[in-house]
Amino acid sequence: MINTSSENTKAGFTLIIASAIFFVIIALLWVLLTFFPSFTGSITAKESALTDLGNIIVVFSFVALALQSSLGVFVSNWRGEERNRKSRRVNNLKQEIAELKELINPSPVAITDESAPESSDSTLPLSQPANIVVVTLDPDELAEKKRELKVFKEQLEAAEDDLGKYRDQTKAIVARLSLLAGIVISLAGVRILQSFTDISLVGKQLSLFNAIDVLLTGGLLAGGSAGIHRLTQVYEQVTDVSKQVSNK
Repeated sequence: MINTSSENTKAGFTLIIASAIFFVIIALLWVLLTFFPSFTGSITAKESALTDLGNIIVVFSFVALALQSSLGVFVSNWRGEERNRKSRRVNNLKQEIAELKELINPSPVAITDESAPESSDSTLPLSQPANIVVVTLDPDELAEKKRELKVFKEQLEAAEDDLGKYRDQTKAIVARLSLLAGIVISLAGVRILQSFTDISLVGKQLSLFNAIDVLLTGGLLAGGSAGIHRLTQVYEQVTDVSKQVSNK
């Protein structure tokens, strides 16, 4: 109940902040459009917008592939060793647990009459053939192995949680580096909006448009193949609609 209440409080606080930001943006836009005539320019699609967009998708595909590949190599060399160590820790604990479970609940073993064990720890169920035995532990050893099993399970849970957090941190680092690299690439001149639009903007409005173009392009490149795939789907849908209109 305490965790649920805390989560509800955080969700409500986040909603309030998001609503405040939304209203601030709306107010800012109203002020800009009302009191600053320089923000009355517009943009229109080029006559060759579809062709240009197709070419842009090709360019962005190669750029996004190069960006994700280079970041993948960089992050792998940076954090791969620690990730592998944590993964080995998890695998070793799983192996230890499997061995302890086998000792606590042993499987029947087929043996020849000559190699039948003489130990008092061996039992021979009446329902089994004479050459099948199940080697069991004495009560004290069994209790000790169960305690060890419990400890190993707790350690495994902690190790898996640690590995999961480390992977989440790596994903967050990759996402931030991808966005930063995408923005830098966009600043260098690879942009999505201005590539297929005619711009009649001046002054601060042009600067604002370029800033938005840089951010959108950086986010698109940061999305990698998923973002390019969505852009390709939109391009295909628009192309199909254009063909249908032309045929009619």
